[in-house]
Amino acid sequence: MTDYLKASQAAELTGLSVSKLAKDRMQGIGLPYVSVSPRCVRYRRTDIDAYMEARLVNAIDPETASGRRDTHL
Repeated sequence: MTDYLKASQAAELTGLSVSKLAKDRMQGIGLPYVSVSPRCVRYRRTDIDAYMEARLVNAIDPETASGRRDTHL
């Protein structure tokens, strides 16, 4: 069974504000959502997890990030 979360719960999980989620909905960007009614939206937990996973940044050695090392140290 899919978990459906309120905007406040989605905001807590993503670190985004509720107003940012609302602005993204109005612009047609950001997290997918379910429109239960004009004033009631829900976010699927699986979509939130996928959204966060897609934004995962792997830490790398900053000295080798551009393929060169700083030689002035």
